[in-house]
Amino acid sequence: MQLSWSHKLFLKINGHIGKNHRLDLFMRFCGKWLVYFIVLFIFFWIIFESGNGEAVGRLWFFVKVVAVSYAISLTIGFVAKKSRPEIEMPTIKQLIYTIGLWKSFPSDHTNLSFLLIFLAIIFGLSVYWYVPLLIGAGLVAVGRVYCGVHYPRDILGGLFLAIAVSLSVNYFFI
Repeated sequence: MQLSWSHKLFLKINGHIGKNHRLDLFMRFCGKWLVYFIVLFIFFWIIFESGNGEAVGRLWFFVKVVAVSYAISLTIGFVAKKSRPEIEMPTIKQLIYTIGLWKSFPSDHTNLSFLLIFLAIIFGLSVYWYVPLLIGAGLVAVGRVYCGVHYPRDILGGLFLAIAVSLSVNYFFI
C-alpha cells in the first residue's frame, strides 16, 4: 500500500509513544484535556472582559458560532468519510481511545481550540494571552496525532475550518 504524506508523518510522530513516559503523559494531556482548559479560559475571558451586560450576548454568539462550525465539520465528515488511524492501521500505538470511529476528518478538537482563540482575537484578546493560547491549540493538534487518533491531514482540516469560520464571522458579523 502506498502511504500518503499524512500517513508517513503520522507514523513518524506516533512512533515516539513508549520511548519517554513523561512525553507520553504530556501528549496525552494535550491531546485529551488541554482543549477543555482553552474553553474554560475563553469562557472566563469573556465573562471578565465584557462590559455591562455584554458577557451573555458574547457567550451566546460564541456558542452559536461553535455550533455552526461543528455542524460544518460533521457534514464534511459525512462527505469525506476518512477513517481514524486505528481503523486503517490496527497495530498502531494509542494513548487515547475515542468513542466514535466513523469520523476523523476534520479534527473537532483542533477546530474548537483554534476557533475559540481566533474568535477571541477578533473580539480583542491581548497578544499576551493569544500567543500562549495558540501554542496550546498547537499542542492539542500535535497531541491528537501523537496519541494515535488523527492524521496530520485531519489536523490541517480542523485548522482550515477554524480559519474559514473565523474569517466569515469577522467579515459578515463584526
